[in-house]
Amino acid sequence: VTGTGSTGGELRFSFDPPEPLVIQVDEATWPLSVRWTVTSCDFLPDGVGTRPIFTITPAGADASELRFHHHGLTQELECIEQCTRGWDHFLESLRQYAQAGRGMPRGSSAERARRTRAA
Repeated sequence: VTGTGSTGGELRFSFDPPEPLVIQVDEATWPLSVRWTVTSCDFLPDGVGTRPIFTITPAGADASELRFHHHGLTQELECIEQCTRGWDHFLESLRQYAQAGRGMPRGSSAERARRTRAA
């Protein structure tokens, strides 16, 4: 990821395709919430205009709860399956990072092997 994560910033997420997913940071209130709008996504164009939102709330002395909602990502969009798989992966990676200090942002070894075979 490159860019600026503060309110008004822009983030560019590079995945396997050469064109990045571009997100406008609508609001970043440290450490409570982040609201984004997808502004460009050549590999999943129907996701443009959708709005991922992350909210963190305290859940005890040493815990927090992360809530995630991707507004506008509905069953009617062609990208629903790929986006859902992607969020499932990255949110699990974030959980592992928060709990154990190590996530898997590039995927598990099994997932990397699957992508290599599919290419």
